[in-house]
Parts: sequence; structure tokens; C-alpha cells
Amino acid sequence: MDPLVNNYCALFEVILKDQEDIPDLVLLKYGLLRFSPQEMDKIIILEMKRLYVEEKMTYREIAKLFDFSNSGVYRKLKKWEEDNVKEIILHQDEKKAYTLKCSLT
Repeated sequence: MDPLVNNYCALFEVILKDQEDIPDLVLLKYGLLRFSPQEMDKIIILEMKRLYVEEKMTYREIAKLFDFSNSGVYRKLKKWEEDNVKEIILHQDEKKAYTLKCSLT
């Protein structure tokens, strides 16, 4: 298929799609964007989190969209939250150490 046709198909699908898929997934479908498996997993988890928090969707509804089990969605979101809490705590500790270092000098 011509790359220009792929571009128009992707644009058409993003605009007219019922479900709120993120554009990156549509671009990936048409081969216009490539992600590593780790990046793709992170994108999927962020979209699941958005659907859960902003759209107030249940784990079951999200699982149907992404072809996961209910517990699979729960585990992915739980792991993401734990990882981000650790990141925030580490960042806060670095900030406190920097503040302390600046106040001592």
C-alpha cells in the first residue's frame, strides 16, 4: 500500500473511531510508527489508567478493549502505580538532599 494512503487511512480512523484509542496505536497499526515492546506496554498501561480514572470505566470494560483478563488489567495498573510511587519518592529524596546541600553551603 502507498504510504500516502496509509497516512490518510490512519487519519480517517483516528477521527471517526468510536472508541477513544490513542493515535499512536492507530499509527502503529498502519506501520507509520514503531515502538519497542517496553514502550508499547507503557503506552497501553497509560491508556488503561486514563480510561479507569477519567472515563470511569471498570476493569471488565477495559479488559474487553485490550483483550486482557480483569485481573490482568488490575495487576498492570497496580504495578504501574507502585513503580511511579517509588520514582516519586526517589525524586523527592534527591530534591531534599539537594536542598540540604544548598543550605549547608
